[in-house]
Amino acid sequence: MINQKRKKNKLKITIFSLLIFFTFLNAYPSDVNCKKFDIKCKSKNWLQETKEFQKKKYKEGKDQLGSNKKQIIDALPKKR
Repeated sequence: MINQKRKKNKLKITIFSLLIFFTFLNAYPSDVNCKKFDIKCKSKNWLQETKEFQKKKYKEGKDQLGSNKKQIIDALPKKR
């Protein structure tokens, strides 16, 4: 009888703890300003900005390559 009650209490505590954890995890804003000498935060932000920049430029390059490819194919003389 006591073991069943302990299991129920452990389950309640675990669920409640997870609920609180996820609530606080989502409470912080995504745009975090770093302190002056916070190297970890600054490096994380720099890495995130670099990834976003690379994704944007990759997409632009891919679009440009596609449009140039069409122009080159249209400009080549057709063989008979």
